Amino acid sequence: MIYRRARPKVLGALVRRFGDFSLAEDALQEAITRAYPAWQENGIPNNPETWLFVAAKNSVIDNFRKLSREGSFENDTNGDSNEHPDLLYNNDILRLFFVCSAPLLAKPQQISLALNILAGIPSSSLARAFLISESAMEKRLSRAKQTVSQLALTTDTPFLDLKRLDSVKSMLYLLFTEGYNSASSPQKNQLSFSDEAISLTRQLVELIPDDTEIQSLLALMLYGQSRRDARFRGDEPVPLDEQDRTLWDQGMISEATGILAKASTRAPAGYYRLQACISGAHSIARNPEDTDWEDILHLYDALYRQHPTPVVALNRAVATAHVNSAHQALEEIQPLQKPLARYQYFHATRAHLLKMAGKSESAVEAFRAAQILAQHDWEKAYIEREINQLEKSKK
Repeated sequence: MIYRRARPKVLGALVRRFGDFSLAEDALQEAITRAYPAWQENGIPNNPETWLFVAAKNSVIDNFRKLSREGSFENDTNGDSNEHPDLLYNNDILRLFFVCSAPLLAKPQQISLALNILAGIPSSSLARAFLISESAMEKRLSRAKQTVSQLALTTDTPFLDLKRLDSVKSMLYLLFTEGYNSASSPQKNQLSFSDEAISLTRQLVELIPDDTEIQSLLALMLYGQSRRDARFRGDEPVPLDEQDRTLWDQGMISEATGILAKASTRAPAGYYRLQACISGAHSIARNPEDTDWEDILHLYDALYRQHPTPVVALNRAVATAHVNSAHQALEEIQPLQKPLARYQYFHATRAHLLKMAGKSESAVEAFRAAQILAQHDWEKAYIEREINQLEKSKK
């Protein structure tokens, strides 16, 4: 986890320093290889990112000296001794998100590349997020890396290019989602990729203060992160409607609500605002019975009109079940079976709807399908408990 968290900071600093993406990635990998024995013997340093950056930087310089090209970086390295290491990381990660949004890449390639390289998210997780096979994702990443390797990455690479902003927002949201979904039984004050995504989005809000969708994205993340301490009881995940809401971070909820209130006076609701409003409707309910499902259904209707995707339709069906009936929701998701066949949460959602409708045997089958696709041990254990409860109720 230490290497994964250090990766974007160190890689960003290396690319800014040397202007070569492939060179930076190879040097970072070599530094990580050296870190294993060194940290086992001497312990983890106080600042792992700085250790890895210095090791990777020295590796690049040594390699160039071996090739009789030491002069290429001589002036650059002479100034390092007086430079505070933390200054190397200012905005470097955000800049790399914009670099990975190069117009030569299709949007799915941009997002996949950024999350794979910057966050170290494996192709299997990305394939699940994009609803494609792992082999297809590996091919996508390979093509994207070949394209980026041909680009001249220098300090003049466009930063805050507004044409690339939508892709950057998507990358940040997927980074948050990956961190949020991969965290099991988190310790208080333990940092994750979801924390990193929130921090980067705050930076983006400061850099582009007039974009209400960036503000709404921040609100959406804050609502989700506010439930962090209630999501697990020990190692056991707790569903939203069973969580101890006194553990929700009211400071984050208040901040997110204030952000949305200001954003709503400045521009029409977009993709992230609508999603944040949906999350906010859950967050302000003092107990599950107070949840305004009719409002949530209206918000999903608006979201689906803007983004008529299978995943939005699936989430809307949950609101339909609470407002109308589980039977109607099951009818709504029937056309989604083919496009979402590899999507774990389709099968899990269908299982819960079948359970609500009193169709226990079909619910067990759907849970089994979700369990096969589950990536995390805590998800598999939770699904197994659901199956056991249904099977006991049939006896």
